[in-house]
Amino acid sequence: ATWERRTLAERVELWPRAQKAMGIQCPKLKFGSFYYPTLGIKLRGVRATEAIRSAELVCRVPRASLLSAFTIQNSSLSPMVREVGTRSAMASFLIRESTRNASFWMPYVKALLEAHPTDGIPQTWDPATSQERLNSLSNYSRKLAASSRAATESAWRRLVDVSFRRHAAALSEGGVCDAIVCSQEQLVQVYSRERFRSMVSVL
Repeated sequence: ATWERRTLAERVELWPRAQKAMGIQCPKLKFGSFYYPTLGIKLRGVRATEAIRSAELVCRVPRASLLSAFTIQNSSLSPMVREVGTRSAMASFLIRESTRNASFWMPYVKALLEAHPTDGIPQTWDPATSQERLNSLSNYSRKLAASSRAATESAWRRLVDVSFRRHAAALSEGGVCDAIVCSQEQLVQVYSRERFRSMVSVL
């Protein structure tokens, strides 16, 4: 609830405190916005606040705070990796963790992933409403965006057709809906196509 009441900018400002609590140390780095001329938009990234020496340790992240394939493979959603792939399983994991009543990963999702603007990511552009923007890209970039969008759509369909049926209990953990095990309709609402596409696009 604390995160839900915050604006995206406020969530980013809260991240340093959450980062410290998670044992993550990146003393010479902070968030910044960078203009991408080819997209005509600013996207968030990381910038150095001090000079970084050659071979200097830039970030220290405890294994327990490292979001990776290891995280998913040691969670209740690990069987989904074989069904939809690591990236899609990770997106599902993060959607679940951001929706449940409480989660260790809540700051990571709310301050970093959900606060990341996806409007500048071509893979999220709907050809029916963003054709002019797509036409402004190079042929290669348009093909890449179309391929990524199609792959994400295919992964979401498999999530609905296979994983929702086989792993409804795991996907329902933490009170993501008002039932112990969510119905198919409730899972589609929680793990919606739009939310899944946005999460995949920033991973």
